[in-house]
Amino acid sequence: MDGAERRSAEDVETLDARVETLSSGKLPKEVTKEALATAKTDLEGMKAKWAEATDAASKGDKLAATDKGRAAKIAGDKLKEQLAVDPTVASL
Repeated sequence: MDGAERRSAEDVETLDARVETLSSGKLPKEVTKEALATAKTDLEGMKAKWAEATDAASKGDKLAATDKGRAAKIAGDKLKEQLAVDPTVASL
């Protein structure tokens, strides 16, 4: 697993944990119920994009892997903002 793959896996774990935490308790003022619901859907989309990138890389399609990986990273960055993830905790 290279550095980008490791960071992406860690980022998914961080976002999963954040969604779980927010789902089981009182939301902070910067996260609305609607934002949390959207984030759950967007997180699944990010995971799917990352899986597509990994699949493309395993097939030797570096261009598709890079494009899909970049799209997953952008989605992760957006999720971090939506979920008010502490930047000192997440490496995305």
